[in-house]
Amino acid sequence: MPGTFDPGARGNSVILGLLAVFLLCTPFATWWLSQAPPWYLPFLGWAAMLVLCWLVVRRLRPHGL
Repeated sequence: MPGTFDPGARGNSVILGLLAVFLLCTPFATWWLSQAPPWYLPFLGWAAMLVLCWLVVRRLRPHGL
């Protein structure tokens, strides 16, 4: 139904953004990258964020947001 507001979708977007900042842009990222992970691990993190963003957008699309 157009005009229907889903507060859960907005909350999911905020949580996803905070998770991305925490995992990829904080001192926590420096710590887990200093553990000598495989070279592709940061790319897997970004790929996971892209997939999660796609899922959130797919959830928002039926609401016309």
